[in-house]
Amino acid sequence: MTASALDTDTLTGVVAHDMSRDPFPVTGWDAVVWASGNATQAALYFQLAFGMRLQAYSGPTTGNRDHHAYVLRAGDIRFVIKGAVSPESPVADHHRRHGDGVLDVALEVPDVGKCVAHARAAGATVLAEPRDLTDEHGTVRTATLKAYGDTTHTLVD
Repeated sequence: MTASALDTDTLTGVVAHDMSRDPFPVTGWDAVVWASGNATQAALYFQLAFGMRLQAYSGPTTGNRDHHAYVLRAGDIRFVIKGAVSPESPVADHHRRHGDGVLDVALEVPDVGKCVAHARAAGATVLAEPRDLTDEHGTVRTATLKAYGDTTHTLVD
């Protein structure tokens, strides 16, 4: 059988998986959050070089005095590129220590509380307990776990 005749699951080695029995089911990506020394330039580069679409912006003009954040979309993946506005910003601190790079990998999960409980039992450090964030568009439940170094994993339900 030729490679073209195989389905994607076979080519990538996907195995059958029962989400109902998984103690920490990840159903998809929410976003990859980056720190950048020049978020405006980085966001423009991602748009021009990779064809990403600008989906949202937050910064001084929208009331966010700490940092700029450009939300870019490519297919089902969102990249959030953050750049400090003030040298006292946590984004500026991270960038001084590490340069341009990933701050957070946000993952979609069906039950934030269940995943946090499992992670805690396995020894994970919970940086932000499960909480609901609500605006005019609805409510989302999130929590944040420490990953490696200064990188985090935000769980999004």
